[in-house]
Amino acid sequence: MVDTGGAQPSNFLSARFETTNGNYGKLWVRVDSGGFAGEAGAWFDEGRVIEFASLISAYPLPADDPPTIASGFGKSETDLDQEQVRLTVKPVGGKGQVGVLVHLAAELWPDARPESVSELRLEFLTSYEQLRTFSDDPRRAVQGDLDVATLNGEVLR
Repeated sequence: MVDTGGAQPSNFLSARFETTNGNYGKLWVRVDSGGFAGEAGAWFDEGRVIEFASLISAYPLPADDPPTIASGFGKSETDLDQEQVRLTVKPVGGKGQVGVLVHLAAELWPDARPESVSELRLEFLTSYEQLRTFSDDPRRAVQGDLDVATLNGEVLR
């Protein structure tokens, strides 16, 4: 656990989209939850990021087919040889708790040892209310109207 000097650890997930020419850009995701933190980026189609933002605004979220977005090196989102970013948003329990399953990994180049990859996997807890206020921000980031989209964590008791 990271020593926070007595302060509560941060609890957020942020996304920043760097547009390139065409309809693609690099989505940088950072998460800081319970003393664990990481950041990674992967290339995404702008339309896919906007679609994901729309899917996570649903209430209730579908438990059987939760909204997911992933990218890395590979043929498609569902056939990745190497995953750098994956976010899955799903309901947790019956009180309105939402879990964001996060996988972030550094790029692993062909001449690198597979054991040397830096990666993070965690479940980031938030709520439907936090998700509602966040859900339009990824679209705004893709369109250049917002520098960083931030989802605040919230643990419901």
